[in-house]
Amino acid sequence: MVVSDRKALPPDTEERLTNFTELVGTAIANVESREAVVRLADEQSALRRVAMLVARGVPPERLFVAVSDKVRRVLGTEVAAVGRFVPNVPAIDVIGLGNRPRGNLGPVGAWGLDGNC
Repeated sequence: MVVSDRKALPPDTEERLTNFTELVGTAIANVESREAVVRLADEQSALRRVAMLVARGVPPERLFVAVSDKVRRVLGTEVAAVGRFVPNVPAIDVIGLGNRPRGNLGPVGAWGLDGNC
């Protein structure tokens, strides 16, 4: 933080500027803390909804779609997927997909890791 004036600054300018800078820092930290609490609450809520699906015994394909959609929403991304690696195959078997523009698409098959699948 810098201050300037054509005339001499009051003798307590440095102390006042230090105090003001500390207040600004505290205000920024408070905003970041509130945002972190909101993010944590969103994540906990998403986990609770997934746990409820597990407790109800929904089919795995529906669960994986729900998990990918919750991850997509929590992270604010366009797409999130749940996948599994297939041994000796250069691909990920996508078993759940959350996709904002087209809605939840469910299992969609292999996503190639070498550009050929």
